[in-house]
Amino acid sequence: MTPGNPVVFDSRWTQASGPSTLRESFKTRLQTVRPWCGQAIVFLLSFAILVSRRPDAIFRPQFWAEDGWLFYAQAYNGGLVHPLFWTYSGYLLIFSRLVAALAQFFPLASAPLLFNLVAMTVQILPVQILLSSRLSAIGSLPSRLLMALLYLSLPNSFEIHATLANVHWNMAILAFLVIVSAPPRSRVARTFDYLVVLMTGLTGPFAVMLTPAAFLDWRKNRGRWKLILTSTVAACAGVQGFLILIAGRSHRVTDALNASWVSLMELLADHVFLGSLIGRNALFHGRPLGALVVTFLGIVALLYGLIRGPLHLRLFILFANLVLACALASPLPTLIGMPTGPPLPGWRGLELGLGQRYWYIPMLAFVATLVWLLKPAIPTALRLGAILCFVLMPFGVVRDWRHPPRVNLHFEEYAEKLKQAPQGTVLVIPINPPGWSMRVVKR
Repeated sequence: MTPGNPVVFDSRWTQASGPSTLRESFKTRLQTVRPWCGQAIVFLLSFAILVSRRPDAIFRPQFWAEDGWLFYAQAYNGGLVHPLFWTYSGYLLIFSRLVAALAQFFPLASAPLLFNLVAMTVQILPVQILLSSRLSAIGSLPSRLLMALLYLSLPNSFEIHATLANVHWNMAILAFLVIVSAPPRSRVARTFDYLVVLMTGLTGPFAVMLTPAAFLDWRKNRGRWKLILTSTVAACAGVQGFLILIAGRSHRVTDALNASWVSLMELLADHVFLGSLIGRNALFHGRPLGALVVTFLGIVALLYGLIRGPLHLRLFILFANLVLACALASPLPTLIGMPTGPPLPGWRGLELGLGQRYWYIPMLAFVATLVWLLKPAIPTALRLGAILCFVLMPFGVVRDWRHPPRVNLHFEEYAEKLKQAPQGTVLVIPINPPGWSMRVVKR
């Protein structure tokens, strides 16, 4: 085993169960697996899971929302460099725009596949670091493997899946894991960590929410590398926060949110707590008493994890709640209304199930808390509650396993039209979701 390289499998797993001969044999086999080989196996298995949830992402790829009309169209019409520094919703999206710039070196017909492959790769990277020895301090391999499987199969998450438009949500998870993991020893790993934190900080607003977690982790685990990462994410938070303050309000909801405590309980009950267990639902929409009970129980679990849990869990719960608070305080117009239809006021769109991405990180924090609550040392009532949740969760996983395919808008035919069109031709290409389109000028 090469010193400094993370390993995917922990040999401690073999010390817990099975006859000693079988245990030793399995241990010997695991130790012969090279780190790069183990990482490749994890990547391929994770990729197969993602493809099985939405095969059309690979076999009939199409642009989704901002993928086409924002990232690709602006890179095509505006050049490779200038759009990198254009804000959207008040903040930079450097990574997504870099992918769009890269796509300009390929035919238009292949751009959606490139976008999807990049998004799926980023979606898999948290699994690889979660199963590496760099995060062995947060739990045994079985518990981390369970968390990785739940992450890949999480119900109520189709909006995040294989979509460059929302890849920054997965990047935020990856950056958090990098921040709380053990410092890398190799130069390659350090470069990877720094690029992850930098790109995440300059892609979306998450640096603002990651900064408190990074600071608290550095305060607990002092070290030069931790300080570098904390300083980087804080600097990115300063840049993005400044841009949001001067430009973000023009992109976001300025009317009344129509928020209330009843609406908040219903949103949390349906979309965060039950959404992570049984999938997309509206069971307690208009049923405040039931929503109150579910929300109370979910908050009790999170509060227990926040008070008594290990540092990494407490930081993740803190990060997830900051994300949720910011999302609810300032939802995007594109979340509450389609371009072809009237916008829905305030939280009304959220209550109807739009903006699924807003629940993604809070759902993961709740699921991570449930995994921790399975430990024998946890009070019996809480452990039994976690077990009951995991009894329900397979229903949601199976129910939401296959994400709805994108509507076939025959993107490849429009790509061929652009290819054959004379220079200067303006082509409007319909993209998903239906009603959206991208406008390109043949160059």
